Amino acid sequence: MEFEKHDSKAGRPQAQPARRAGAGRLLPNVFGRLVWALRRLRPNEAATSADAGIEHLTDARWQLADNQTRLRELLDCQTQLIVRRDADETIIFANRAFCDAFGVESENLLGRRFAPAVFATAAVAPEHAHRQTAVEQVQTSTGLRWIQWDKHRLISTAGRPEIQSVGRDVTDERRREAELREARDQADAANRAKSRFLAAMSHEIRTPMNGILGMASLLQETEQSEEQLSYTRAIDQSAKSLLALIDEILDFSKIEAGKLQLNEVPFSLRACVYSAIELMAPKAASRGNEISTAIGADVTDVVVGDAARVRQILLNLISNAVKFTEKGKIHVAVRPLQGEAPPMGSLFYEFEVSDTGIGFTADTMNLLFAEFEQAENIPGGRQSGTGLGLAISKRLARAMGGDIRADGELGKGATFTVVLKLTDAARGDIDRVEAGRHRLSYPSTLTLGDGNPPRVLIAEDNEINALLARRMCERFGCGAVVVKDGQDAVDAVAESLAAGARGFDVILMDVFMPRLDGLEATRIIKEKFASRNLPAFACPPIVALTANAFAEDRERCLAAGMDDYLAKPFDAAQLRALLARWLAPSVCRRAS
Repeated sequence: MEFEKHDSKAGRPQAQPARRAGAGRLLPNVFGRLVWALRRLRPNEAATSADAGIEHLTDARWQLADNQTRLRELLDCQTQLIVRRDADETIIFANRAFCDAFGVESENLLGRRFAPAVFATAAVAPEHAHRQTAVEQVQTSTGLRWIQWDKHRLISTAGRPEIQSVGRDVTDERRREAELREARDQADAANRAKSRFLAAMSHEIRTPMNGILGMASLLQETEQSEEQLSYTRAIDQSAKSLLALIDEILDFSKIEAGKLQLNEVPFSLRACVYSAIELMAPKAASRGNEISTAIGADVTDVVVGDAARVRQILLNLISNAVKFTEKGKIHVAVRPLQGEAPPMGSLFYEFEVSDTGIGFTADTMNLLFAEFEQAENIPGGRQSGTGLGLAISKRLARAMGGDIRADGELGKGATFTVVLKLTDAARGDIDRVEAGRHRLSYPSTLTLGDGNPPRVLIAEDNEINALLARRMCERFGCGAVVVKDGQDAVDAVAESLAAGARGFDVILMDVFMPRLDGLEATRIIKEKFASRNLPAFACPPIVALTANAFAEDRERCLAAGMDDYLAKPFDAAQLRALLARWLAPSVCRRAS
């Protein structure tokens, strides 16, 4: 069979060799039937009609050939690889892109079986509705390339099943995806390394900081001259300021890494606000500022949320107001958010901190919540800090379903408004918070129910921190035994289990220690009590005293069997409160 090619001079097609098998097979049959019909006409009519019929048939044949040529040219212009096979995998059509991709001529493909060599298969989608997709690495005339094939099962006009495959070169796409995956993996690895570094630095910094703050706390309780006492207070305040900077950097790193966790517990909202103001009052007074407070009567007192984070936001905003205000006024207001009724159980509150300080310009306002940004137009020069306080506060507020906005004008003060989402507390939670307020003051001397002094085992490898913990315990009226690592702690407990020996009432356990760490030592101690068929409460409470201050560190300690957790650095009041909780008469009676 032949395809025809248009002749521009004659206006009629010229015969050309057929390039595709099966093309134009119907034309001879149509022509023959038309001639047979014309012969049955009368001579004159036949002659006239025959000429007209042949003319129309020739035009139709030329038009069909022209359409086939146009279709062929259209398919050959496609960059996709197009090939059609019959049920026996014999190629009945292939466009120019397919032929060029595999370095073969069209005439050598038609009527034959041909498939490129496959070296790898990346993905094959299950066949669906007579369609299947596969990504294969095949050998082409330019080397190995990844081709995505879309295969369709079709039925030809003659009723025969055929398979049409359309291929697209996805080599560059896969390379870009691989590069993106590698970049993402490298970023994840860098974040993990950063997290490990920050965790290590946090531990290394908090360990000596615990000694500085603890010893300063003990030193303030000793008899000193006014000059010595002022030096001690300076050490204490400087160490606390340094710790606050460290905490800000660690908080920001946790937020950046997506590891921020909110601790949802019932707490007194009023007490939280008042404690933040009380902490900032001395600094405000030193700059000649007055702090006032207004908490609406319709503000629920006991709510559920992260009290520490709420206090942190307020401290950041009040500290900011104090920093930029001198001999002025600072006002803290709390009120329910006006507007639509919140969902059942949800409480939205506005916390407004306003001041009469230096304010800020419109340009400065755009940088207020940016990381590591600090205002430069401050009387007396550049202020200290990391420039992270407001940025962290904004992210914390958003994590609690709210946000922060700022309003102000240069020379006319500033107002920061925080919206936070909290939750209604249940009746039992309210009762526990109310009861807890009466337990905030602990006795200076701790005793057991029988009047004997408590025995505390301290496992700590850092000599200064060990001395600090022992001195604090002795100040509280406790007898303290200090060991240097987890193995010594296990041995000391084993000795206390001997017949006639008095056991320990509380174990203060460091986590990272030589020979045997605190987690493993805790497991062994718990097993020793369990193996003697003693009640579970017979084992003294084991409290982790560790410089690992992340939330996951606390969870890991509790998961290892420890009963409580106190992060370094801690002060005397925190340790006294912890011991008082575990040495309460009811607890001591159960343990004995």
